[in-house]
Amino acid sequence: MFIRILIGLSLWGGQLMALPIGPSIVCQQFEDSPLCPSQVSCTFCHTTPPQMNDFGTCIKNQLGDGTFDTELALALDTTQELDCDNDGFKNLQEIMAGTFPGDRLSLPEIEPPPPCSTSDCTIDSLRAWTKIHQDVCGRSPAYEDRQRFQKGNAQQKLNAVRDTLIVCLDSEYWLGKEGIVWSLAHDRIRPNSSLKSGDNRGSIPLGDYDDDYNLFVYYQTDDRDIRGMITAKHYVTREDQPTTRYTAVPDQPLHPNAAGLVIQTAEALNVNVQQFVPAAKRAGMLTTLYNSVARTMFTPLPRTTAAHAMRHYLGLDIAKAEGLGRMYPKQQDYQLTDFDSKGVKAPACEFCHRALDGIAYLWTPYNGISTLISPEHAHTRVILPGTYNNFRMELFGEEFADSAPLLGTTPRDGYAFGEKVDDLVAWAESMANTDDYARKVVLDYWRYFYGGDPLETDQSEFKRLWNNLKTKHNYSVERMLHEMVTLPSFSRR
Repeated sequence: MFIRILIGLSLWGGQLMALPIGPSIVCQQFEDSPLCPSQVSCTFCHTTPPQMNDFGTCIKNQLGDGTFDTELALALDTTQELDCDNDGFKNLQEIMAGTFPGDRLSLPEIEPPPPCSTSDCTIDSLRAWTKIHQDVCGRSPAYEDRQRFQKGNAQQKLNAVRDTLIVCLDSEYWLGKEGIVWSLAHDRIRPNSSLKSGDNRGSIPLGDYDDDYNLFVYYQTDDRDIRGMITAKHYVTREDQPTTRYTAVPDQPLHPNAAGLVIQTAEALNVNVQQFVPAAKRAGMLTTLYNSVARTMFTPLPRTTAAHAMRHYLGLDIAKAEGLGRMYPKQQDYQLTDFDSKGVKAPACEFCHRALDGIAYLWTPYNGISTLISPEHAHTRVILPGTYNNFRMELFGEEFADSAPLLGTTPRDGYAFGEKVDDLVAWAESMANTDDYARKVVLDYWRYFYGGDPLETDQSEFKRLWNNLKTKHNYSVERMLHEMVTLPSFSRR
């Protein structure tokens, strides 16, 4: 027998019936949990019925053919040592600590590490120094340098670790084109060589993603404020010789090899640039030409663009229901509207779209690939690819008047974690100051140096790093890295 829903609705014997006994079974099993009884409800296993969160999926996979109460109790027992939401904590630890095993952002408080009086707390200076050479400079230290390092005392070795990092952070291996920092942007940019304009242009040149990479590396390096990655009003040029140099510029000059959509739009606008959004409406990497043409493409309501930003700048995957509760608009009078007639108010869809659509509205003035021309005002109401325009949705509304009659009324304002914001610029400024943003920045570097996500034993150091990025390090990645390389865990991986 297949049990579809554990705590809300359950498919039992071919009939749909409510099973309100689920929370009581959980609390019988874990009676000493701080969650019991008031905080154990349907959302313990579900995002919204019938969709399950990670913990609910784990439980479902353990169910057999017995009665519901017996099978649920057994499943709760057999999954205690699993980490269903992959946050570094076992299910039992989370339940007994009063956090939720299906929400990776709900974490137990970590006891601070003891003072470093044991070997476990001591940095292995030689290992850290060698690792910096290999991972930041891209080479192993010379034998003579290693011998000289070994002769130093503890403080001299620690100073050598810091000094080596300073030198290596300026190496071509680290900050040059195709270097380590450059590679950290791949998931965000998702370069498609067929769509590239400029150098090494592809067969369908829609945008030069080198502009995106340049902006990314610029804010990761030289003690700059990493929030500029999604708030910058300018662009960045790059010189490769004699060494790589990144320079902020008010506009991105048109590349000599520009072609296709890029040159056509520039000529139509009579400009000599290859980024077409006005400065006041720019939000760093969120509003570049390549991001618009590659993410939004021909779509009127850019949900994919919004979800991509949430995943790659805040670390929240909407497809996994991460952070949805915090994204919900708080206004009592907010009503989800199906502006593009996609069925977003269907029971299985509404839960996600109530959060996602309020963010996607913010991207509606930023055009992708489409060229939009009003039949009635062909000379004055034209929207070109990669440009910003307040009446973009009105023109889409004219084009799809029969199939999506409300499309032209789609709003341009939206929500930032439940609070209403006027536009994408305000949303980006709000998001850049969140814990989620700082956590995602540090997580990228942690994965590079450590080879994976923080373990349970790493949580205290990891949380301290992203907290310090916001405070002590004043949003400087390089300052954060100076702290990271002196962590005991850094030299043990």
